[in-house]
Parts: sequence; C-alpha cells; structure tokens
Amino acid sequence: MSNYMSIQGGDVKREIARAMGEALLKRNGYEILQGCFDWSELHSFIVARDPEDGALVLAECHLVDEFESEGLMDRCVCERAAYDWLYVNPDTADSALRFDEIQVRQIGDSGKGLLKHVINVLGKSA
Repeated sequence: MSNYMSIQGGDVKREIARAMGEALLKRNGYEILQGCFDWSELHSFIVARDPEDGALVLAECHLVDEFESEGLMDRCVCERAAYDWLYVNPDTADSALRFDEIQVRQIGDSGKGLLKHVINVLGKSA
C-alpha cells in the first residue's frame, strides 16, 4: 500500500507542493511558462521549459509521506492535460513533450522539505 498523502485533501496542501516544486524548477534553470495550470479539481501542473534540451515539461507535484520509486501520475490524465494546454498555447506544440513528477516531503510546518524530481516519469510519450 502506498504512503501517498493525497494533495486532494485541500488547496493548501496542493499549493505547498506546487510552490516548492516551482522553486526547485526555477533553481535548476527551468523557464516557468505557467506556474499553476489547474487542469481539474484534482490535477494541477507546472508548465516549464527544460534549459538543457528545450523540452516542454508538465510537472505535477505531490505531497508524500515517503518517496515513491514508481510514479504517482496517470498517463491518460497527463496526456489529456497536455492536449488542453497545447490547444490554447499552440506556439509551443513543436517542442518535445515530457511529464515530470516532483514528490515533496514537507518538514513540519516550516515551509521547507525534501524534494525528489522524477524526470520523464512516464517514459517516452506519444
């Protein structure tokens, strides 16, 4: 059984994970194209550009109790979200597309935590 602590438990938890994930991406040189792409009530992504290869990245952030070795993301959800984002941002459609996951283990109420950035969590996408 997974120790996944659902970010669906509230907007505050989702915002904490997203803010920490966005800070990590910025620190690693990613260009943030949209800091909060709320695709549905349950799924929110950070849309960014990878500085190394120029890939378009949709990163979903999750608060977790323990880091997961397997990703928590669902391919169908991610691909539908990417389609919707690209539909309204067609100028980025010629880029490679990648799905990343940022797992956040928050340390108390300090606003700090340990982060695990899983690059290309779903493998090659269509």
